[in-house]
Amino acid sequence: MSTTGRLGEQYVARILEKRGWQILLRNWRDRYVEVDLVARTPEGSLRIIEVKTRRTSSSSRAELEEIISKRQHRRLRLASLRLPFPCRGSDIHIDAALVRLAPSHVHITYLADCYD
Repeated sequence: MSTTGRLGEQYVARILEKRGWQILLRNWRDRYVEVDLVARTPEGSLRIIEVKTRRTSSSSRAELEEIISKRQHRRLRLASLRLPFPCRGSDIHIDAALVRLAPSHVHITYLADCYD
């Protein structure tokens, strides 16, 4: 993973933790896919979070909605069934975060339940 990608994941994880989320896994790899973050919300739902990081301040919400292809979504959904702890498929949500690293600031756009 690139330094830029790792930095973006750290920013997202930090913000989620400040909101009371528990980060369960970082960069968990299975035979078919790598999952950037797996977190549990204060309400108890499980979230698989795909993080994309860009070194530019100009990105649109449309870009965020396109960062997880249908194929990637299927892989993430299948990976959710093989996580190293018990969970039910209906309790798992797939989210996306777009991190834009501009010279003077960091901007994070978060999209919950990308395909649900």
